Amino acid sequence: MYILFFNPYYTARQLDWRDGTYYTKFFINKMNTDNDPRRPIWAIPVTVGGASVYQGIESGYPTTVEYVVGANSNYTDALKTSSYLGIMITYAEEEFIKAELALNGFNTGKTPKTHYENGITASMTQWGAVPPANYLSQPGVAYNATASNDAQLQQIMIQKYYAFFFVDYQSWFEKRRTGYPVLARGTGIPVENQFPYRVPYPTYLQSLNLANYTKAVTSIGGKDDANAKVWWDK
Repeated sequence: MYILFFNPYYTARQLDWRDGTYYTKFFINKMNTDNDPRRPIWAIPVTVGGASVYQGIESGYPTTVEYVVGANSNYTDALKTSSYLGIMITYAEEEFIKAELALNGFNTGKTPKTHYENGITASMTQWGAVPPANYLSQPGVAYNATASNDAQLQQIMIQKYYAFFFVDYQSWFEKRRTGYPVLARGTGIPVENQFPYRVPYPTYLQSLNLANYTKAVTSIGGKDDANAKVWWDK
C-alpha cells in the first residue's frame, strides 16, 4: 500500500489560486522600497505605464470596488507546487523569536540585531532568494539598536511578518499577541469592527454538540464572535 503526499494547492484552478486574489499595497510597497529579492518568487509583476512593476491593492477596500483581473500583482503559479507552503516552523521564525527574547533581556548568546539579521537572511535563503549586498544596512531594514524597546520590537515583527508568508495563521497570532505590524485599515472596514481576537466555533458544533458548545460560549461571555477574548488573552 502506498501513501501519497501532495501539495493541496496543486489542484487549485487558476481562478481559485490567483485571479481576483491580489497582494495589498501594505505588503508589496515595503518590498518595493526595500528591493526585496523574494518579490519575483512570490508575486507576478504587471505593466503600468510601460514599466514592469509589482503593484498591490488597498487593504479593506469597499465591496463596491472591483479590481480588473490581471491589473495587480498576485501569486505566482509556481507557488502551487512549492514545498515551502504549509511549513509549521522555520529557522527564520526561530531567529526572530530569539531576537525578541534577547530584546527582553534573555541570554540567547547573541544580540537582537544579529538574530534579526539572521532571520531575514534565513527567510530569503529558504525561498531561494539572494539578498542584495546592502539589504541589511539600507534605511527601513537596518536594525536600530539605539531605538526604544517598542520600536525595536516593531522592526522585528514586520520582518517576522514577511517570513510567515504561507505559514498557517502565525501572522494573525503574532499581531494579536504584540499588536505589530500596524496594518493598514481601509475605508471598507466598518468603524465598529475590531481586530479579531478569536475564530468563532464552526457552525456544525451547534448541531452535533450543542450542550458543550453552549457551555464553551457561556465561559467566554455568552457571545460566539471574533471580539470575545479567551481566558488567557484577558
